Amino acid sequence: MSSTKFFFYKISSFEKCTNIKPTIPVKIEKFKPSIFRLKLHSDRLLIYLFWFIITMGKYQIYYIKDNNGTIIHYSHILPKFFKFPFMRKEDIEIGPCWTHQNFRGKNIYPFILTLILKNLSFLDRTFYIMTDENNIPSQKGILKAGFKLFAEGSKKGILGIYYATKFVQDSQ
Repeated sequence: MSSTKFFFYKISSFEKCTNIKPTIPVKIEKFKPSIFRLKLHSDRLLIYLFWFIITMGKYQIYYIKDNNGTIIHYSHILPKFFKFPFMRKEDIEIGPCWTHQNFRGKNIYPFILTLILKNLSFLDRTFYIMTDENNIPSQKGILKAGFKLFAEGSKKGILGIYYATKFVQDSQ
């Protein structure tokens, strides 16, 4: 069991998100996995195999690269599965996300969040993202992109299911 508190944010596909641009030139690559190619970056392979099986290969990763082609950010896009029990079937989870420390503070994170919203808002869906209560820079980027805090919660069990337990009044 985790004692860490998490903040859950959401935005509806019908809400207007802000138009944010990064402060440096970047290249965007949208990646869809196959059973033989689960990701482009060097992170744990087992979780990607798990996601591939659980989501039937429907997750995506948005990569941002610098002018040299180096990955400086990634954001995962996951369809609903048991991890967030409060999501509807058509909703989207964004995350985990990561930005290289040398490129933080350059609007990359809120930029990619708004790009994802614009690219995937063709259905009546809600986008969810969460962060650890201590990750203040991530919280600022999420809010800058137009998401609203809707709940606090925790992660429980061996499968890491996230439960929203304390809801914010004006988020509905």
